[in-house]
Amino acid sequence: EEDGCFPPAVNNETCLLRITSGLMEFRMYLEHLQAKFRSDEENTRVSMVLKNIQHLIKTLRPKVKNLNEEATLKPAVAVSLMENLQQKNQWLKTTTIHFILRGLTNFLEFTLRAVDLMECGCPCLRNFMGSASHGQNTPSCPLDT
Repeated sequence: EEDGCFPPAVNNETCLLRITSGLMEFRMYLEHLQAKFRSDEENTRVSMVLKNIQHLIKTLRPKVKNLNEEATLKPAVAVSLMENLQQKNQWLKTTTIHFILRGLTNFLEFTLRAVDLMECGCPCLRNFMGSASHGQNTPSCPLDT
């Protein structure tokens, strides 16, 4: 991919932009979902996830140049999402919610791997790519475990 998060084309700025934009997009999806949940327990869970996503966005935003502060869902996506969540067909509603939550889970897994690689530094990335670190003092890297 051209997101700059993984070798051989690691670019921290591009990667952080991709991560922050993705978090902002999922925040919007979750806000739409929250409006559709009826029980307090479901709303509490979504509120906690939204709060944590907002915290991540707030933490990453200062590190990212050129971030579009006005991230919005594409109109066609928003219409489709609303139609699926307003269906009387419970299966379609449940499936839509499942896809959103599965997408968020996959995105957070991607984000964790990317951040781990960024924190490793170049020597770790060289190890990841298969070349020796040449005896350099390398930071602790999750890939070494």
